[in-house]
Amino acid sequence: MDTLELESNLFVIRESCPCCGSKTNSALYSCKFNEDPVKQYLIDFYSVQGAIEFKYFENQEYDLRGCNNCGLVYQKTILGDFLMGKLYSNWIDPAFTEKVIEKDYDKDYYLSNTRLAYKILTEFKKKPSDLSFLDFGMGWGNWAKTVASFGVNSFGVEISEERIENAKKYGIKNLKLDDLKENSFDFINTDQVFEHISDPKSIIEKLSKSLKKGGILRICVPDGNSIHEKLKVMDWASPKGHKNSLNVVAPLEHINCFTTTSLIDLAKNSGLQWHYLNYYPALELIENKASLLNEIKIATMLPIKIIKYFGRIVKIKLGMKYTPVPTGTNLYFKKT
Repeated sequence: MDTLELESNLFVIRESCPCCGSKTNSALYSCKFNEDPVKQYLIDFYSVQGAIEFKYFENQEYDLRGCNNCGLVYQKTILGDFLMGKLYSNWIDPAFTEKVIEKDYDKDYYLSNTRLAYKILTEFKKKPSDLSFLDFGMGWGNWAKTVASFGVNSFGVEISEERIENAKKYGIKNLKLDDLKENSFDFINTDQVFEHISDPKSIIEKLSKSLKKGGILRICVPDGNSIHEKLKVMDWASPKGHKNSLNVVAPLEHINCFTTTSLIDLAKNSGLQWHYLNYYPALELIENKASLLNEIKIATMLPIKIIKYFGRIVKIKLGMKYTPVPTGTNLYFKKT
């Protein structure tokens, strides 16, 4: 990826697509960081968790580009190392995010993590103690702690010292990026990570090399499949979760916006193939005769999507043929 450093590493200009390297792109939107509506968005978004120092953003633009080759939507001007450090250590208060996790991550969240960890374990014909899992960008270590509870050798990669110390309390071994070449893993989890990475092509190549043959990489990022429709509306005031929300291209943090296709292309170029993980959270509930009403908290879906979701389960239970197709941006990739 061609980059240009600006003003003593305050900013980096990505001159080419960070996923495929193409230099042909389309300008989708631009606005100075210290002018509305982008400035007001940053004030509103960060005021509850810290504050942005706008003195650093004089004459710098939020510049959104669309790659004409792979379809990735990305921010051309991104934070350099110095400002990235300020973002995650000062502008976002670590103590605040830890409190949010304690408050918002309830038993249903941990139950969902446990179900998914169990399903992933069934992909491997090994005892948990013979498996090594890596949580790349582990944050406060919730996923790493979950798989460790099954007896898996659990590792994490994280740059925040506060979060590393927190993970150590639970026996999670933290690795540095350079350590990956000396280790190999059966499964690598990246949850809400690749949208933040300045050079995703380089990172996925490193992760692919660290996977054992038959190993699986999970990439879960905000869904950018409808980004062009959102950009037509261009409503910076729409809250996260709203159909018009621009959180998927949030200035400073969500510097890469993936579609299903661009994510598959990124993985394919690193020798990874899309893998169908036959995971249905509702399946366990049906088999255990638990209440389906709670699971239909998936009812944020449209009714037709719910029908398709449970329809696939019925097909599987009846032994009927089901041909999976990749959708969304929570995908699994296998090293063959």
